[in-house]
Amino acid sequence: MQKAKYRVKVSAIAFSIIAILLCNQNSSGQDTIQKGPSYKYSRAYHPVRDKSFMGEVKKGREDIVFSTTKKRVEYCYYYDSLRICPVGTTYELVDDSTLLADKRKWHFKKLSRDSFQMFLVDSIEGVKEIAIANSLMPLNLVGTSVTISLLTSDTLWKSNYDEMQLSPYGMKSKHCLYQTSLHKKYLEFNEIDSPPLLQNGQAFDNLKLKVPNLCFSGDWKFIHSVSFIVDSVGKIHNVVQVEGNYDSGCPYYLLTLAKELTRLKLEPARKDGRAVACRWFITIQDFGDAPPVLRKKDKRFYIKLLKRKDLTDDYFCK
Repeated sequence: MQKAKYRVKVSAIAFSIIAILLCNQNSSGQDTIQKGPSYKYSRAYHPVRDKSFMGEVKKGREDIVFSTTKKRVEYCYYYDSLRICPVGTTYELVDDSTLLADKRKWHFKKLSRDSFQMFLVDSIEGVKEIAIANSLMPLNLVGTSVTISLLTSDTLWKSNYDEMQLSPYGMKSKHCLYQTSLHKKYLEFNEIDSPPLLQNGQAFDNLKLKVPNLCFSGDWKFIHSVSFIVDSVGKIHNVVQVEGNYDSGCPYYLLTLAKELTRLKLEPARKDGRAVACRWFITIQDFGDAPPVLRKKDKRFYIKLLKRKDLTDDYFCK
C-alpha cells in the first residue's frame, strides 16, 4: 500500500515538473524581444492614418523567439494602445545550409563569421537569385545581388541592398534592369514575314498583368508598351519599357514584367521560311483596363522611342 502511494506521489511530482517545463517552453515562445527604439503615435496628434502618415511613420524591430532555430522578426509601431506591425517575416533554420524565410527557401554557404553566400531558386516564378548576407535571422542581404531567368539563363536585374529602405510592403532595394549581350543579329519587327506567336498559335500583341502599385508614397506608375528580343528558338530577352513612366525609384512592375515575359517560350518569327530572331513590341493591359491599341501609323515610332535617353537610361544597369 505504501509503495503504491509512493509511486502515485512520484508520478504526481513528475507530472508537475513536466507541466512546468511545458508551460515555460510555451511562454518563452511568446516572448517578444524589442530590438532598438519603440515608436508610439497618438490619435490626438495623428487622427487619420492616411498615405502621408504611412509614408513618415517609423517602425521598431521586435523579435518573437520560438527556439534557437526559429523566430519571427516584425517591424512595429504603436497607435495609442494598438500594436501595428505591417512588416514581418518568420525565419527557420531547417539545417546547416537551408533557411526558410516565410515560404521562400534559401540555400546558403557560410563564407566567414558574418558572411553567407545565399541562393534562392523559385521554380514557380521562374527565377533564381544569388546574393550575400551578413545575418540569417533576420536575413540581411548586402551588396549587389543578381536575379536570373531559369529558362534563358539571362541576368534579369541587379539589386543594390546597400541602398535598402523600409517600406510598408517590406524591405526594398534599388534595382536596375540588366541587358544581355546577344551574339546573333536580330531583325526589326517590320523586317520579318510572320511574327512570333504564342505556343497555341495565337497572336502575341498584348499582355494583361495585374500587379499592385508598390510606389506607396509616390505618383501612380503605368506602362503602356514594352519591347523585347525573341530569339530563333522562341526565348525572350531584354525586356524594355517603351511607353510608360516607371523608373529606378519604383521599378517593381517593370521587374515583374521582365520576369513574367522571360518565363514564356514563343513560336519564333519567320523570314523566308526559316526561324529568325526579331525585336517585338506588345502593349500592356494595366490593372484590368482594356488593352490599348498599338500605334501603326509610323513603323519607326517605337524604335525612335527606344533611342530616347530619358526613357531608358534611368533603370538600366550602368
